[in-house]
Amino acid sequence: MIWAILGIDETKDKKAITRAYRDKLQTVNPEEKPEQFKQLRAAYEEALRLADEGEAKNEPQTACQRWLAKAKAVYNDLPCRLSVDCWKELLADDFCQGIDTRMEAEEALLGFFHTSYRLPQRVWQYLDGEFSWQERMSELYEIYEKDFVDYVIAGGLRTGTGEILELFAPGTDGTKVDDYVSLVVRLSSLPFEEWQQPYETLKALKVRNPYGDSLCLRYDHYRGDESAVERMALLADLYPESLQVLLQGALLSREAGRNGDAIRYCEKAAAIDMDLPWAHEIWAYSLADQGDYRGAVRKLNVVMGLSDGNQKRLYELNELRIQWSDHLLQSYRHAVEDDPNDADALFELCWCYVQRDEDDAAAALADRLKEDFPDRFSYHNLMSILTTITCEWEKSLKHIDQVLQAIGQMDPAGTEEEVRRIRRASEFETRRARVLLSMDRKEEAYAMFDQI
Repeated sequence: MIWAILGIDETKDKKAITRAYRDKLQTVNPEEKPEQFKQLRAAYEEALRLADEGEAKNEPQTACQRWLAKAKAVYNDLPCRLSVDCWKELLADDFCQGIDTRMEAEEALLGFFHTSYRLPQRVWQYLDGEFSWQERMSELYEIYEKDFVDYVIAGGLRTGTGEILELFAPGTDGTKVDDYVSLVVRLSSLPFEEWQQPYETLKALKVRNPYGDSLCLRYDHYRGDESAVERMALLADLYPESLQVLLQGALLSREAGRNGDAIRYCEKAAAIDMDLPWAHEIWAYSLADQGDYRGAVRKLNVVMGLSDGNQKRLYELNELRIQWSDHLLQSYRHAVEDDPNDADALFELCWCYVQRDEDDAAAALADRLKEDFPDRFSYHNLMSILTTITCEWEKSLKHIDQVLQAIGQMDPAGTEEEVRRIRRASEFETRRARVLLSMDRKEEAYAMFDQI
């Protein structure tokens, strides 16, 4: 089966296997054909594994093979795999430290990582400190296939395999962990309609993990098991610090129409990691399901702030924000009609117009807002945006300075909202520098860019 997928006859030649894999990659785009790519990648990894087995049986043990056997032993012993100290000890070996053998050790290790790469981020970062992979990305692209460098090395440095490895019970057989993790990763990317086979395979494995259990509970609920919601609550009680269990609990609660429970799961997850985009996004959807569009839009703004400049993602989130803002627009309009001096309603309606790119309507309302608006940060942020749109540079500069002054008075150990606002200081400093450029005050602008 794997040889048919790769399009070659059975072989132990790793170069031939890699060559066939690269040829197939030319016609299989991971984004356009994700399932076909997964099959191809799985076939490639299995072929390399079989080739390694053949080498172990047929070739004498060289110094490199003996060192690599130690690396495999570290990897297959789960507590050692998770421990930076164990990897330090491995890399302190004479073979890895030798001037003439270090490159060979690195090549052997990366060859092993082609099929066995489930490591926590801290281990990847330690290995990068030893081998400088981030600095040598262009070199690695010339030697290894692009998806290996991007997905395995860069992905490991960016996030690692994540929390799931930490959730296995002490004594779990490390040799069985990767199969389990691969199934969990696959399940999390599939629609429920395609879960049956991988779900049954996962349940049949002799290892267990609460993240995998939480995924299975969602599928149980999808199949009509009403007890799944309560069992998820029990699982979350057992693992209150597990972000993955909390997120799956939030998703299951939404799927069961229990948005209040979903929000509580998200609150717990955000208390552990306030920068977890999925927690805030599920929270936003749950608020919208409850009709709280104001809270939903605010949570969506948090998600947008955590999107790392991904333009496609930001566009999708902004479209959703506009959709939800439509629900708010009418209520704020009515509130302003009922009480023209309602400062909160005026402010929120103004933001709705800004988010919908209705700048004239926003500017007309802004003239009715008073500068003594209680939330100085929000008021001057809004006014800095509007005055920038209308090219009133002096006014824009004044409002940005007021925002930065407000940030300077905030407590770094204060509320989540204060912490997020403090983190935005560089954003407003960049805005200030751009306004200075627009005013032709180039020296000041460039000096500010240098400081940022």
